Amino acid sequence: MRVTFTGTAPQTASIAGPDLEESRPVNLRLINTLLRASPAEIAEHAAEAIIGGGQDGDRART
Repeated sequence: MRVTFTGTAPQTASIAGPDLEESRPVNLRLINTLLRASPAEIAEHAAEAIIGGGQDGDRART
């Protein structure tokens, strides 16, 4: 995951992984969920956090 900041506020986030050909934008509201997930949960939360990739990603774009 790559997050860019302005000061201490996250401005953009993207995630890349073995199942993704290129990095995908991540809903900024879901970053904490990803960071606090156990290794076994990361793939599930990543799918939800990718904008357009899951229920929360579709609804809450930032």
